[in-house]
Amino acid sequence: MGNVRITIFLFLALGGHAQAAGVPTLPVDQARVFATCAGRFSALVSHNYLFDGAAAEAAEARRDGFADLLDATLPDALDAGLPETQAMAWRVEAKAAQAYLLSRATFHEDTRAAEAAEKAAKQALTSCEMLLLGA
Repeated sequence: MGNVRITIFLFLALGGHAQAAGVPTLPVDQARVFATCAGRFSALVSHNYLFDGAAAEAAEARRDGFADLLDATLPDALDAGLPETQAMAWRVEAKAAQAYLLSRATFHEDTRAAEAAEKAAKQALTSCEMLLLGA
């Protein structure tokens, strides 16, 4: 847990980078963002295991990073009134939404629909990756 706290400290200490990337300052909002990103990368892990094991491992690392950030911010979010099950609900909803986009992008017969889904899936993941240090 010490490494997670250090990561959070460094993450939040770089306030200029965090604000530029859109990291919220309230614990409940941080939990929502980190849970959502963990869910999106969970979907990417599952999707990538169908096609590319190495890409799945990279997505796992991203997912685990967001899960660590969520774990580090969750106690403060709970203290601020976040219901206990809400973070998991955000994560599951984000995973389902991302899985839908990835599936549609890969398997939809309508090229336009597939391209739109691919673009939306990439944008969602990019918005998460922009939150990571060194990304």
